[in-house]
Parts: sequence; structure tokens; C-alpha cells
Amino acid sequence: MRNYTIRAMPILPLLKDPHNYQPDSWLLDAAHHIQWYVESVTNVVEAQIAEHLRQHGPQYQNKIKILRAELQEFLADTQALSAHAPTSTYQSDLQVLELLRAHGLNDPYRQLKLHENQTAAALYPARVAELDQLSGQPLALQLIQGTLAGNRFDMGCTAGINDYQKQGAHFHQAISALPPRPWHIDEFDAFLPFFNSLANQPRKILFFVDNAGADFVLGCLPFIRALAQQGCTVVVACNGIPALNDITLSEAQQLADQLAQNDPTLANFLNQNRITFIESGGRSLLIDFSTVSFACAKHATDTDFLIIEGMGRSVESNFHANFTCPTLRVCLLKDQFLAARVNAQLFDAICRFTP
Repeated sequence: MRNYTIRAMPILPLLKDPHNYQPDSWLLDAAHHIQWYVESVTNVVEAQIAEHLRQHGPQYQNKIKILRAELQEFLADTQALSAHAPTSTYQSDLQVLELLRAHGLNDPYRQLKLHENQTAAALYPARVAELDQLSGQPLALQLIQGTLAGNRFDMGCTAGINDYQKQGAHFHQAISALPPRPWHIDEFDAFLPFFNSLANQPRKILFFVDNAGADFVLGCLPFIRALAQQGCTVVVACNGIPALNDITLSEAQQLADQLAQNDPTLANFLNQNRITFIESGGRSLLIDFSTVSFACAKHATDTDFLIIEGMGRSVESNFHANFTCPTLRVCLLKDQFLAARVNAQLFDAICRFTP
């Protein structure tokens, strides 16, 4: 098994207790925890392998055979180690992704992301036109619901993969399928007055985004645009390199520029640097706020509103983290094990606001 090194990077200044911070919300410390992890990783990797072979053909079968053998060796080692000491999901995920990259699976969902990005882009003008007719509570609720619905597109968990393979990523269908309020964690009513106050007290917002496709184009970007319309400056933090179907920095920038061609409001915000994009420093589906990018750490020094979107970044990691500024966590729960961790059901919604 290869040994991988992790880059030394700065701590996010927004952490309230950086000395006691750990990214994992729960360590792998029991037999059923590690069994879930082994099954989950195996399913997620096999889906990536299938997509890679679909794009590149059977000539990669020998490389895939070696990859599978090394993956099983790694999972067996992880299972053995966790029997003696708690194991970090975050660190384990990093090693799995580095293993995939080492065997040529650098961006197996590239074509899928391109397809979903352009499918969502076709719906973007109507979505922002609809939102532009709203204000106050109806606008805030639509922004949260759109973010939750977009977050359903997730190739990083078994239920998300099965959901996509069964019915694709349909944004309006996902909105209709959202559970009724109150959601499992529903702090929207606490968030609403804060949202309404932004017009009179604009803030600098650091917004960590999650997946490509409808998640970014129809969920996050209209939310980011609406926050800028409230007078805020929004710094959008994305992974710098591909990790499953997460949106990357270059992809997000290209999409924003494309959509701005027919959206003068978005174009103005981009030209005025009211909406900017940076690399988060993240290399996986989770994020470790003790190792963010230098740009992320710099912008965080004067950030006064933090938004963390996505199950991996706000539940599987950082669920127990505390920050020095108001924080909004928004995601849809697409993993049965993680849902059970917070006493929820599959596809329950989380809108968690900490003033």
C-alpha cells in the first residue's frame, strides 16, 4: 500500500476552538461503523470504476484489477486498525481518493458533471427570474429549499448513486420530494431575521459549496446571487482538484462566467468582485478546517457569516465544530448510517443556523 503525504496548510481563523478541533464528526470506533465504511467506500469506488470503464473502454481492466486489490488491502488494514483505536473517516477518505488518482481515476465523473452542469444551466434563467420576484420570507425559504433540492445530486454515497441511476437529477422533482417542514433540523425561523437584516447590515460571506450540476447551478449560485443582491460580498470556496462529483474551482468559475453572459445581475457582481471564487484547500468530500488554502484563511480573517453546504462538509465532518461568526449549515441526508447518527431518516433535510 502506498504512503501518502498531506500538505501543510493554515487553520481557518473562524474556528472558535482550533486547539481541540477535529474534522471528523464521529470516528470509526465500532465494528458496525467500520462495516458501514467498508461497504460505502466499495460501492462508491465501484460506481467510479464503472463510469471510468464506460468512458475509456476495457483496456483499463488490468489497471482496475490492481486498483481493486490495493483498495481491498487498504480497507482490510483500516478495519484491523479500527479494532484497536478510533479511525478518522476524513483521513481514510483522503487515502482512498489518492489511491484512485494514483491509478488514473483523477476525474471519473468529468463527463457526468459536464452533462449535469449544462442541464442545470438551461434551467438557471427561469430559476433566478422566479427568485427575483420574491423578497423576505418567501425568498429566503425558496433559497434554502433550492439548496436542499440541488444537494440531492450526490455520487459520494450509496443512496445518492442509486437515486441518480434510478431517476437522474431533476431539480423541480427534487424540490417536490423535499420533506415538509419542520425539517429534521429546522432553524429556518431563526435564520430568517438574520437574512432580512443583511440588506441593512451587509456581511462578507465565506460559502463552502459541494456538488456540481443542480447543486451548484440551481441551488448554491442563486443563493449566492441573492446574498449579493442584499449587499453582501460572497467568497465561494471550492475544491481545487476533482473529488467524485464535487464542483471544482475551475468548473465553478467557468459556469459562473457562462451564466453571466445572459444574467446582467450576476455579471455585475462578478465584475465588481462582489462574488469571487477561491480554492478551499479541500481534496475530498469532507473538509478539514485545520488545513485550508492560504486564500481561504486570508478571506476568513474578515468574514462575518459562514455557510457550509453539503452532507460531507456539514454532517460527516464539522457537525460539532463551533465558529466565531454566524454559521448556516444546509444539506440533504443521503446516507442511511449518517442519518441514523443524527436520529434522522434517509433524505431528511437539515437547515441549521447558529447566530
